[in-house]
Amino acid sequence: MKRFDLLLDALAHLRAHREVELVLCGEGPERERLRRRARRLGLEDHVLLPGFAANPFRWLAASQLFTLTSDMEGLPNALIEAQGLGLAAVATDCATGPREIVDDGETGLLVPPGDAPALAEAMGALLGDPARRLAMGAAARARTRARFSAPEVTRELEAILLEAAGRTRAP
Repeated sequence: MKRFDLLLDALAHLRAHREVELVLCGEGPERERLRRRARRLGLEDHVLLPGFAANPFRWLAASQLFTLTSDMEGLPNALIEAQGLGLAAVATDCATGPREIVDDGETGLLVPPGDAPALAEAMGALLGDPARRLAMGAAARARTRARFSAPEVTRELEAILLEAAGRTRAP
């Protein structure tokens, strides 16, 4: 579950202290419910729901921070892509996924799942400290490109397949 409701709650906390805007790209059955929740929280002028984005990278390039609020993940590609583009991230520390990508305190911040105040605090800390946020973004870009580049992923996959086949190297 992506928990965009949690993100809206965190944004409401943040709006009490700073000007922020949120962009949520995508279509789906939750979109109208999120729009109504944003309105209820007084965020309708601060939350943009542009729908499906064929090129989400233009939104990421214009962003200061990437936030992932899931209760459960596998290996979240959106988080990898954002970090690869040099965005610091705030992500929920769910059972799998984000901790494999975000180096807590180095490339972003991890917060407990379901905790809107902690999410707001972490987002506010990075938005309020541009030097730290930019340093984390640069570290994120370097780490992600080293760990998740096509050659690195191919090497890791080959090693896994060889191990499964009971071999130590390809024939």
